[in-house]
This record gives sequence, structure tokens and C-alpha cells, in this order.
Amino acid sequence: MIMTEHPNNTNTQTDDEIINDEQFDDMRELLEEDFVDLIQVYFTDSHERIVKLRRAQQEDDNANGYELAHALKGASANLGATQLTRLSSQLQEACRERLIGDQAGLVEDVAAALQRVEQEIKQSDQAQQKFNTDIRTGQSSADGLVSKFKGLAITM
Repeated sequence: MIMTEHPNNTNTQTDDEIINDEQFDDMRELLEEDFVDLIQVYFTDSHERIVKLRRAQQEDDNANGYELAHALKGASANLGATQLTRLSSQLQEACRERLIGDQAGLVEDVAAALQRVEQEIKQSDQAQQKFNTDIRTGQSSADGLVSKFKGLAITM
């Protein structure tokens, strides 16, 4: 993995890191029960921004593209969506250089990064729900492994 250091961030991250778990968990703890609403609003707004970014790219609208990429970058940074933050920053810079018309591929990379963020959050949420259920029922994954190994020992 390629490690990169960002001057405004004391954490080291990998270029392929989808979500910075520590930052994501900090936001979850900070917002508590409002966190689910924040995630829903984030995805709704982000999908709308992707649609508008595609339109801005097709219409060579650098000013609008810049604002949309900037907003997406900030919202993604707050959640620790590192890939999406990095790609949005690249798109924002392309708009600053008045090059959005040539950035269809980058806009699609941003859209794909948003999909990866959604998948990772959904998988994380499902794992968290299973963990919470196991805790409530007093069962852990270690319990399941122990019973499987006991079964193997008996049959051998």
C-alpha cells in the first residue's frame, strides 16, 4: 500500500482507504442518535451533487462544478470518507483551472467512490447490528467457534 501524508492532517492514510474508521466513529459518538439522520442526508445530498456535477461537466460549468465539488469534499471529510474527499479535491482543483469539461472520468470516479462509501457504511452498520444482537443475547462469535471445535473433537 502507498502511504501518503497530508499536510493538514496528522494521520497517515492509504490512498485506497475508503473510510477513516477513527474519524467516522468519532462523528458517530459525537452525534449519537442523530448520526443515522446525518448519514441519510449526506447520501441524499451527495447523490444530488453527483447528478449536478455531471451536468456541470457536460456544460463546462467550472463555477458550479467548483462549488459542488467543494461541498462534497467538505461533507465527505467530516465523515472520514477519505477517497471521496481526495477525488472531490482533485475535481475542485480541475474546476479552479477551468478544466471541468475534460473531467468526465474524474466525475465518474467521484460517483464510484460515493458508492464504495455507501457499501462500506452499510457493511459496517450490519456488522454493528449483529454485534449488538450477540451482546444482547449473550452470544459472541467466539462462543460459536468454541462449539464448532467441540463438535469436531467429538466426531474425530
